[in-house]
Amino acid sequence: MKRIPALLALLAMLTSFTGCSATTGNTGANAGPRFLPPSQAPWHMLISRWQERVDDMCLQYLDLPLIRDFQQRIAREGWSNEMVVELLVEGQKMTRATMEIEDQWDTPQEFAAKNFEGDCEDIAIFMLATLRTLGYPHQARVLAAKTMFADHALLKVEMPDNSWQVFETTRAITPKARLAYTPIVEFDEKRIIFAGT
Repeated sequence: MKRIPALLALLAMLTSFTGCSATTGNTGANAGPRFLPPSQAPWHMLISRWQERVDDMCLQYLDLPLIRDFQQRIAREGWSNEMVVELLVEGQKMTRATMEIEDQWDTPQEFAAKNFEGDCEDIAIFMLATLRTLGYPHQARVLAAKTMFADHALLKVEMPDNSWQVFETTRAITPKARLAYTPIVEFDEKRIIFAGT
């Protein structure tokens, strides 16, 4: 009998979340209330908390040798699919994937201060910030997906040729990652886009 009140409280908590607008990513009057499935509700809370901690300057200012090198190359050659892949490969080489007992999503500056060590979300956010700092003119966002064993964060990028590619964060990057993952949510510093909306 004690389980019923607990289940009702959990159901009330899950149904109290408001939905997200695919254009603003914020909950509010223009988004309207929407039920979030249990797999998406925890992500909504984590992403909203992270979005409150970051702003445009946080994602658009990384002062690293990698950034300075690529700024010069992009000024000379412009963006190409190959340039994006090379940038993300070089950026990922700077990182070290570690398991976190308490999941705290770092800002890119916090991640750099921790010697570029963190979990998949930290690496994906760092890769996103690298593109933002370089003024990448196409869309890029973090993609959270369900794997056979756990949830995982990747980077989803609209390439210069207007195709979309998904990039690994904790294993070797390949230009066309063939992933057997089920998408849960995509997000950046302003938007939250849930699968199926």
